Amino acid sequence: MKKVILVISSRTQATASAFIKEFEKLGGELNGIYCITHPQPKSNHLKSAFRFLKVFRPSKLKQLFSAFLTSKYGMQSIDELKKMWDVQGENSWDVLEKGIDIFEYAKNKRIPITEAPLKKETINALTASGAVIFPMYGGGILSAKILSDPKAEFMNSHMGEMPYYKGMNVMEWAILEKASPKATVMVMNEKIDGGDVVWEKEINISYEKSIKELRTTGYIGCFQAMAEGIINYQQDSSIRKVQPKGSKFYYRMHQKIRAILENKLPLAK
Repeated sequence: MKKVILVISSRTQATASAFIKEFEKLGGELNGIYCITHPQPKSNHLKSAFRFLKVFRPSKLKQLFSAFLTSKYGMQSIDELKKMWDVQGENSWDVLEKGIDIFEYAKNKRIPITEAPLKKETINALTASGAVIFPMYGGGILSAKILSDPKAEFMNSHMGEMPYYKGMNVMEWAILEKASPKATVMVMNEKIDGGDVVWEKEINISYEKSIKELRTTGYIGCFQAMAEGIINYQQDSSIRKVQPKGSKFYYRMHQKIRAILENKLPLAK
């Protein structure tokens, strides 16, 4: 059976913590934790930052920023500007509770931890003893060099049915178009949302009153789908299918369209 090594970007990551909870609930076991590290900034960068803060004190910087905004956008207050830029529910960190200490969790479960940059050599080392499924909660878009290891499969859970809903805010777009929202688990490739599909799961919408609540439900569906997909794929690799043609990309939903959708909530009345 293929090993499962969870990829994270921080030890208290909410998304990874939620996946762990769902994976364990179904009887899944992690064989490793891979925390991606980043190079420390050079000392001269730190010195530059220190000099900057010394000249522009935080309070002074805030005043300068405020003056810039009001001059650029008229006499609108920062609070009004914030409403213009509101992306509440856009990202997982807006809707999820704080994560567990994943390192402490791994220590208690005796799960090995790897802390290293995202490099081909690290992936090769982790797959040296056999094939590995990497649930990706860190790393972003992967390069051809990273994807080149034939024993590594990088899994991503997407809040939209493939290939019909690719891109951003796809659950909201699906609901607006009166389609049933789904979570899709894919084996990542170089294309955005273009990998082979291993699992789909309906996202059950009910009494959510805001887009933030919708996305909370959507993320829960994605974590459940990821856990179910990996466990089923471990047992039967034939469920992996190439995406059919007919892809459609969606982009970030404009706030006025978001307001139209939000006025329709809750859907179950």
